[in-house]
Amino acid sequence: TGDAVSAHYAACATTKQTVAWSWRRPALGDDLFVKLHELSDVSGHAEGGVDGVLEGVSFAPHDIGATPTRACFLAAPASVEVLGYVLGFRGPAQGVFFDDKRIRAGEGTTLHALDRRNGGTAERYVCPDAHDAASESTRRWRQTCPRRYHPIHVANAWDDETSGCPSMIAACWPPDCVNAMASERRDILGDWAPLLGGDFSGAAVTQLVSFSGHGGGARARVLCSGAHLDHCKVHPAAGGLENKFVYASAGAAVARGDINDLTYAAPQPPQAFVRVDVSEDAVVDSWFCGERRFTDDAVLAATGEDETDAYLIAPVYDAATQRSTIIVLDCGDLAAGPVCELALPDDAPFIPWGLHGAWSPAANGATRATEHV
Repeated sequence: TGDAVSAHYAACATTKQTVAWSWRRPALGDDLFVKLHELSDVSGHAEGGVDGVLEGVSFAPHDIGATPTRACFLAAPASVEVLGYVLGFRGPAQGVFFDDKRIRAGEGTTLHALDRRNGGTAERYVCPDAHDAASESTRRWRQTCPRRYHPIHVANAWDDETSGCPSMIAACWPPDCVNAMASERRDILGDWAPLLGGDFSGAAVTQLVSFSGHGGGARARVLCSGAHLDHCKVHPAAGGLENKFVYASAGAAVARGDINDLTYAAPQPPQAFVRVDVSEDAVVDSWFCGERRFTDDAVLAATGEDETDAYLIAPVYDAATQRSTIIVLDCGDLAAGPVCELALPDDAPFIPWGLHGAWSPAANGATRATEHV
């Protein structure tokens, strides 16, 4: 179709469909045109989709959430300069900047909810600025709204049982990072050279944030005291429904639960997987992969309907041996360590960091992960 297809998808347990999506941005204007692709979890075949518009979204979101009725996206105010990319001076992400003008005008993160059945223009739920004209009670309420979070990965989305409005949980860059990048006019891609040298101090922290839409506004709450968490996932049976647990990659301090460690809410190399209890707002289970070893994006393969009935499957890179292994953890007891650890062949000994995957029992001729693990 000529559209760019996102690496991320969202599974909806209610409709038994996986929602993939593609997008295109015209040379002029600030709207993003998206197309949903509905895939059957039973057959694995495409079952149609709709076209939609995300108003005021210059830069495509990285991830998506799906409720039984909506496809949900989060976006911070951003602008795109295409000339450098067209002329070959910049990569595509090097032409993306947080929009300082829109931020100074009070624009915040927006939750866009696109009707999965009819498409069209997505509903907008905006995190308002906490300091604009409003009643005292409204201003106090808005203090819980992080105005300019930039979403990286989405854990889940669901429709609130009371209001019917969408809610989401996502790993995001915090407002101070977004504001600094906007005012200093740093592109979103940034400089990766320090990371390659082992210095994570200048990297952006990613925090798990819960967003709740209501009446055109969105309220946000930071989870786990701002712990550095990323690659967030929920059990497949909870996809599109309000979930209790989120699984995520984390640093060593978060895995230890040491909230007093200065690195707990600071950028850390990913060296653990944790289970977050959203209702308790705490990390309740964790596994540390070891020194000089690094975790990556995981896939959850269900073994049952409970939110802990699954295997967490992910690559782990060992810097000492310069090899990757595939680890399998029991989601009900991460701390017990791998159920098994699979070596890669000598002719392909490691997996590049940042690879994304998916688990499809139907594609493997099985209905439960236990038939393959």
